[in-house]
Amino acid sequence: MRYILIAAALGAPIAIAAPALAVHSGASRLGAPRVHVIAPPSGAARLRSEYRASELGDAIINDNTKSAGTLRGGVLTVRLFAAEAKWHPGAPDAPAIVTGVFGEEGHAPSNPAPLLRVPLGTRIELTLRNVLRDTLFFVAACGLPCDRGDTVRVAPGATGHLAFAPRSAGTFAYYAMPVHGGKPVLSLDEEGQLRGVVVVDPAGAAPRPDRIIVVNIYQHLRDRADPSKGERVLFTFNGRVWPYTERLTYTVGDSVRWRILNVGGGQHPLHLHGFYFRVESRGDGGTDTPIPPAKQPLVVTEDVALPGTIQIAWSPDRPGNWLFHCHKPMHMGAWINDEVYDREPTFPAALAMAHGDHMGDDMSGLVIGIKVLPARGVASAGAERADVANRLRLVAEKTGDSYGPEPTLGYSLRHSGDTTTSPPASPGPIMTVTRGQRTQVAVVNHLGVATTVHWHGIELESYNDGVGGWSGAGGHLAPMIAPGDSFVATFTPPRAGTFIYHTHMNDLGQMAAGMYGALIVLEPGETWNAKTDHVFAIGQSGLMAPAWTVVNGRPADGPLIIKAGVPHRFRFLSMTLDEETDVSIARHDSVTTWTPIAKDAMAVPAAERTPRAAKLHFGPGETYDFEFTPQPGEYEMKVLSLTNVLLTIIAE
Repeated sequence: MRYILIAAALGAPIAIAAPALAVHSGASRLGAPRVHVIAPPSGAARLRSEYRASELGDAIINDNTKSAGTLRGGVLTVRLFAAEAKWHPGAPDAPAIVTGVFGEEGHAPSNPAPLLRVPLGTRIELTLRNVLRDTLFFVAACGLPCDRGDTVRVAPGATGHLAFAPRSAGTFAYYAMPVHGGKPVLSLDEEGQLRGVVVVDPAGAAPRPDRIIVVNIYQHLRDRADPSKGERVLFTFNGRVWPYTERLTYTVGDSVRWRILNVGGGQHPLHLHGFYFRVESRGDGGTDTPIPPAKQPLVVTEDVALPGTIQIAWSPDRPGNWLFHCHKPMHMGAWINDEVYDREPTFPAALAMAHGDHMGDDMSGLVIGIKVLPARGVASAGAERADVANRLRLVAEKTGDSYGPEPTLGYSLRHSGDTTTSPPASPGPIMTVTRGQRTQVAVVNHLGVATTVHWHGIELESYNDGVGGWSGAGGHLAPMIAPGDSFVATFTPPRAGTFIYHTHMNDLGQMAAGMYGALIVLEPGETWNAKTDHVFAIGQSGLMAPAWTVVNGRPADGPLIIKAGVPHRFRFLSMTLDEETDVSIARHDSVTTWTPIAKDAMAVPAAERTPRAAKLHFGPGETYDFEFTPQPGEYEMKVLSLTNVLLTIIAE
């Protein structure tokens, strides 16, 4: 496994190579700060005396709802310190993590770091006291490479000052890195939690209510002298792992706004169950660019870069329990429960395919639970209506294919009115339903372990969402589907497009085994035409080595022969475990063109339906549709992910 804490490419050399942190020319958009560097006092031998291991205090979990400092007369004065503390991201009885964190003077240290929130036009006067062993390279919301005007170095035992006036509204990052041998070090361990948020609200108006979520990673080599003892790795939302992350409660009709800052663990495709959300801006930690309202995408999954920020808005229109999580199974897998207790996970154990209680034992890491209450004075909808027009039977079972030493699982499918059932396949067969048509899918479990099916992107009632022990409300919760048992999911899809059905039990093991498939919602009166409509489901063949990238379940396949001169719809979905995917189509070594149609089944605005280079970069849980009109001849589709796949397309 490989994880990246925070990307950096400083003007000065840095000890660990990583992708650039928003490299751009010119001064920071937050303004040219005034910098003072103060040498350590003569009594530096007292360093860390107040934070020795036996005396360390606990770091509190910062929910980012209150700004640090004092705002007066257009100036925010804030005094921070950097010190070691004991951090508890999970169960209270789990071993604490001793690591460097920030705190506000007079308060306990916290993870994430104290929030700095001001209206545009405010000047921030910041003091930083360094109680750590290393000199700190402190960066206040600049885009790298940072020059001297963007940063301050604070020696051990010293205090440094930084002053700056933000020039634009948005969501930004501040952070610090240790300096070793005169160079800032990109630390995956010792100072990786020295990360915080700067929010700049528009001037002259009260800030809109919102929540701030920081995504980060902790990665610690247990024994530097013996790497065979492995690493302790944790993925966190606001300093905690599921099921200890904060639970958010809303009411039907609420306007919900979140600011999300990604400072660790690579890119994160963040998925909201049951609802679309609008992406209002994107940033890189040092800059933040609003998206014009007419171009703001509506999505169910957004892949957030590292480092990166997004501002999103959504409104729940159905009550019940829902989830918001990273769609990389590696970032929300049960193996993180072992890491909470500082036990090295045994990944082959994941191949048991089930871990008891899904909510308590089967997930961890980057997951947040959301409870939506019915609107005041409005009763919840009663039992499901009986007017079902489309009935399907989906059977989870072992397939005839094999992913090396691991079991290969998938689905067979019978559509309404069919007399035969499709053979079991990994991934599962393409499931087609019709927009506006009441549909029931009887999910039958022929496996030896429990499973569920989540209808990814479909707007439906919570009970049918497919998260065992969570979907539903109150005491009426959907069960996990036990071996030999079944569950009937009912929904009426309100929009046509490309969706996904997939397991929501032990996502690492069952997803790697092939338990996912394309769910295509057609317009009324439309029929599926396999000659011009093509699905490319990208996944991974098994969890353990040798694993490889597969397209429609195969690492390679014969040529795809299609008709030249007519439009074809190419539908892409990713269900990889820990990898982004790059797709391109070329002819004669030159990338060809296609036209975007939809993202997450939401149609691309007509003004943006223009031909462009046939290239796609996307993450797990995202779907994209393109129109491709080939000329006669041969094309090559490259799929680059965990491993590379080359597909030949022949148009004739």
